[in-house]
Amino acid sequence: MKDFSEIEEKLEEHRLLAIQLKAIKEKEAAMRRELCDILLKGKKVGTHNFNIAGMKVKAVKSVSYRLDKDIDFSALSEDERDLIRLKPELKLADYKGATFDTSRLDDHIVVAPSMPTLTIELAPEV
Repeated sequence: MKDFSEIEEKLEEHRLLAIQLKAIKEKEAAMRRELCDILLKGKKVGTHNFNIAGMKVKAVKSVSYRLDKDIDFSALSEDERDLIRLKPELKLADYKGATFDTSRLDDHIVVAPSMPTLTIELAPEV
């Protein structure tokens, strides 16, 4: 049987780092919200710069805009439709399951490696 002690160590180290990273990300996000609530209170949307205790601090107050999924494009004027950018997106499952010739589309698909995922769960003890 193969000796997995080295990979077991790395898996455990990765698992612990992932737990720590999740906690740190949550804490950082909460701290950022708290700081921005204080710094941006009463401020308008935009970038606001501060000098605090010798630190240059930039806080950005923003809002996001999105279209709801039920928009009826035919009800919009041409001028309104010109304000909307449509981003083509490949329906991967449909593409992979296509039963017709996709060669013209194939020439326009860019395939690149993604960041790998790794899930580690503790095995139940026997």
